[in-house]
Amino acid sequence: MNEELGESRAFQIRRTFVTLCRSCAGILPRDYFLDTFYDTLIALATDRVAQVRMEFAKALIDLKPYIESDQQKDFELAEIIDRLKNDPDQDVADASENTDVTLLQERKTIGAKFASLEVENSERERQLNERWVKEEEERKRR
Repeated sequence: MNEELGESRAFQIRRTFVTLCRSCAGILPRDYFLDTFYDTLIALATDRVAQVRMEFAKALIDLKPYIESDQQKDFELAEIIDRLKNDPDQDVADASENTDVTLLQERKTIGAKFASLEVENSERERQLNERWVKEEEERKRR
């Protein structure tokens, strides 16, 4: 599939490969996706056709959060976004800038959500510790 779609001579097919990868994010197991599609997908960030690069930049909105648990690949994607923001084709540069802004907004939203979950988890942990201490005291009395 990588050769037929991701390395096709027709730019429309390469663009379709990017869309396919975007659709697979969150559906396929991450390790399978990275082993099977990642290298071919990343190569399309430097495709000679601007429409393929633009589709790649847009796809990162869904792909980057899916991949970011792998720090090396997450860092690589961040560098690619920065490079595409300076693309000679203005449409690619604009799409990359939009992707970067969207990802930052999502991170802020998710960051606040994780912060509230962290507070809940801390409270739950405190309650469990109190319960454990009470149970331990109860056992000692017996």
